[in-house]
Amino acid sequence: MKNCVKRQVVLVFQGAFCQTNRIELDGIFRFATKAGWTIQTIEYDTAAASRLHEKISRRDYDVKPLIAFWKPAGCIVECAGQPSKFEVHDFGRIPTVFLDQHPSMIGNGAVCVSSDASSIAECAAQELLSLGFLHYAYLPWSPETVWSRERGEAFARRVLMNGKKLHVFSGKAKMSESVEYRRKLSAWMASLPKPCGIFAANDYLAEQVLSTCAADGIVVPDEVAVLGVDDEVQICENTKPTLSSIRTDNERAGYLAAELLAERMATPQATIKSCVFGALGVRRRASTRHFPNADRRVVKALEFIRRHACEGIEPPAVVAEMGCSRSLADLRFREMTGHTILDEIHAVRLARVKELASNPKFDITALPDFCGYASLSDLFRVFRQRVGMTLRHYRNRQKTGV
Repeated sequence: MKNCVKRQVVLVFQGAFCQTNRIELDGIFRFATKAGWTIQTIEYDTAAASRLHEKISRRDYDVKPLIAFWKPAGCIVECAGQPSKFEVHDFGRIPTVFLDQHPSMIGNGAVCVSSDASSIAECAAQELLSLGFLHYAYLPWSPETVWSRERGEAFARRVLMNGKKLHVFSGKAKMSESVEYRRKLSAWMASLPKPCGIFAANDYLAEQVLSTCAADGIVVPDEVAVLGVDDEVQICENTKPTLSSIRTDNERAGYLAAELLAERMATPQATIKSCVFGALGVRRRASTRHFPNADRRVVKALEFIRRHACEGIEPPAVVAEMGCSRSLADLRFREMTGHTILDEIHAVRLARVKELASNPKFDITALPDFCGYASLSDLFRVFRQRVGMTLRHYRNRQKTGV
């Protein structure tokens, strides 16, 4: 009988069940597969409370019994950007990495993976400044956190550098005080000069802005354009209008956390620096699609294409959605966007192709089914024509970073 090699167990403490958390887990599992780890997830905080429908107190965070039971080689603690319920000394000598946590919020030499405020602010500024407004605003998390403050400061620098006006929400109400918070948010938004581009610290806050606009009769995006962070699909695709959001590289965040943990496990006494993960870009939806003197039929067509291009729709379906003749539809679409309906369909499809092809685990032969192309050869042809390189070349560049 062959000797079985015992795999190292790594505990992953989950504080949320949101989409970004699941993507971070994908990154952790990708590294774990290569390293030969067994991953055991532990639910706590928001995750545990949502399932148990009860408030979780500090005394429920004792990790010693879990460590005694699993005897892990290391731990990863997902913090969702909030103050951690754990401290470094809770884990004793077990190598530990804190994921989605700013180092200043832990201290004591903790190894952290945190979001890059500068990268996120750069995406926000590019998206909103392109609208050509004079006034812009930032909505921070309340109570204030390091990541929220840093995003706001970086966004302010870019807005002011471009000679624009900046407004920051300073209401003292906490998010948990929902009625008082909404009252102050409503008053602040009414006071903003219009049109105004609002950058919210995350999608949850951006959703609050959009619902306030709907309640107060503020037209989005003509009077207020809104941008969030995290691209939480359940939120972004179900707001009215749909919410534009910055995609953060959460899969890489999870991989980095596992990679740092492996370093700490290999050399426990070595000094290991914390690191950051950046933004992938903006997922543009209706809340920032602002066109001066816009033809509402074209705005409707753009949203229809964004939602259905990867289902295989062709221009006639878009023309039918616009409710006018093909010649008028083509004319109005080109006047507003500078390109054709078919160009827009391919742009949406190819953006999805690039996103999926960048994942080394994704089977490239499945791309047509996910991106609206009739066959792989059709996709290859269109990709080369419109991107200027083969899909294989593009994928290799993503792997090597060159």
